[in-house]
Amino acid sequence: PKPIDIESLEARLLTAARVTTLHKRLADQNRELEVLSERLREEGRRDPLTNVGNRLRFREDSRAVLDAHHRYGHDYSFVLGDIDHFKQYNDTYGHLEGDENLKRVALLLDEETRASDNVYRFGGEEFLIVLSEQGVGSAHEAAERLRKAIFAQQIVHEGNPGYGVV
Repeated sequence: PKPIDIESLEARLLTAARVTTLHKRLADQNRELEVLSERLREEGRRDPLTNVGNRLRFREDSRAVLDAHHRYGHDYSFVLGDIDHFKQYNDTYGHLEGDENLKRVALLLDEETRASDNVYRFGGEEFLIVLSEQGVGSAHEAAERLRKAIFAQQIVHEGNPGYGVV
């Protein structure tokens, strides 16, 4: 209303500025929470030791694989493997050394598979690999190639009879 009450106008502008600042701060906090929430979601689906997918990630990813198979007829194969006599390895060399070798094997599996394949830590020393677009024959070849790549690392394991390595 006229005449303008300067004090009232200043008070209203000050209040509006405070509300606008609070809305901006709230929006910034919401964005930060969304980023942190997504990071937690990702970390909850990754094995903390080996940094490959965990069983929860596998369960979620396998739905997509099965859907693609049913809808489009895409082939896929699962390769499940473990480190032979791993308990003896830990008993002989210690759990810290065992953890280091689990990391090495997981990294090698991840590096030696295609970008469209997924590696998961399925159990203590068990790894599961989902090979997309591969039937049994090519999956067998891929599994053998991965086994040979791990063997080539020559990780000493005296408790693995006949081989002496992981």
